[in-house]
Amino acid sequence: MKGNIMPNISTQWRKYLYGISAATIPVLVILGFISDELAVTLVAMANAIFIGGLAFTNTHPEGDA
Repeated sequence: MKGNIMPNISTQWRKYLYGISAATIPVLVILGFISDELAVTLVAMANAIFIGGLAFTNTHPEGDA
């Protein structure tokens, strides 16, 4: 598909990867590895990558816009 910037990952894998990132980021904040501001940015980025792909998959089942 021309112009697709989303990785070719199945819906189940995107849900799994988003769940892992959503669970890992708060732990990294609690342990002091990343700041609160960076955590917000990382969650937003994970949301844009994984959940955005889920929405595209569910609204365009044939795979093209």
